[in-house]
Amino acid sequence: MSLDTTFKNLQVLEESRQTLKLQLKEKYNERIIPFIKIIQSVMKNNNLDQFESMIIIKDELDIYKTALAPLFFSAAIMEIVDDKFFIGFESEL
Repeated sequence: MSLDTTFKNLQVLEESRQTLKLQLKEKYNERIIPFIKIIQSVMKNNNLDQFESMIIIKDELDIYKTALAPLFFSAAIMEIVDDKFFIGFESEL
């Protein structure tokens, strides 16, 4: 995968997160935490990163097939990426 493709994919994930934040406002954190925990659990149990874990979640967990779940999982991935790579930076949001 090229660097350009990677950045485009991350941009799509970030747009998902921003959409949810706008819609959910103060309830965003409360609603996104369960999705973060699911991804982290799959990561830990399978020794995978967040992106590889999403393949398992998408293919094997029924929750992914529920309404809006892909949007929530996309936002959750960005939360995990931010925590992993951007600790110590202040958010502009």
